[in-house]
Amino acid sequence: MNTPDESNDLRVFIGAFEANQLLGVAAGSFVESKDSPNAGIELNGLWVYPEHRGKGISLKMILRILDIFMPLGVFRMEVYNPHHAPSNAFYVKFGGRIIRQEYQMDGILPVDIFEFKLDDFRGRIAKTLSRYDG
Repeated sequence: MNTPDESNDLRVFIGAFEANQLLGVAAGSFVESKDSPNAGIELNGLWVYPEHRGKGISLKMILRILDIFMPLGVFRMEVYNPHHAPSNAFYVKFGGRIIRQEYQMDGILPVDIFEFKLDDFRGRIAKTLSRYDG
């Protein structure tokens, strides 16, 4: 196994807990240079149990990932999401724009690739979270 310095990579897994109960998970990593010519990060996964959605948990986990990567000079993020998934509305709401589409699973599944400018994304998240904290 390589260290982050040897592989020029960093992978982060975040868990949201209440007492000993897992509420959700998020993961992020550097975008692979072969996938994108512009350096950035990728939100590799974001999931919250249905009964805990609508409480800002996913936004807090995303912010934690941004807190880790932004000091490293990262200014953009990509998210791969199935084209017909309801969660596409979430990414659009927070300023994501589709930069391309690809087909996965032997050409069966259309996937939208969203791009976020992190300063804008962070601001939109903070504004939304103020409703939960205030």
